[in-house]
Amino acid sequence: MAKRLLSSDRLVALGSAVGAGYIRLAYNTSTVRRDPPDTDTKLFAQHPQIFAMWHGQFMIVPAIRPETDTDIAIIVSRHGDAEILANTIRRFGMRAV
Repeated sequence: MAKRLLSSDRLVALGSAVGAGYIRLAYNTSTVRRDPPDTDTKLFAQHPQIFAMWHGQFMIVPAIRPETDTDIAIIVSRHGDAEILANTIRRFGMRAV
């Protein structure tokens, strides 16, 4: 029953909206500092990048996303809440794989 509930379109939409709202609240009340300040320029001028992070750290991706128009894809597991996570990151213009 829990599996069916987690795959409900309404719950996925609600969960991703709440998740995205929480992430935006955290960003709007925080400061992101890049050290050195020209990190994006140095990294993306040379070649595409691959970032790896642990499960719960995906929420930081929109904050570290470069200002340039960059295609970002995030691998999401097949866990029960994966669809909610995938829809949350889509709200920030990123793809889920």
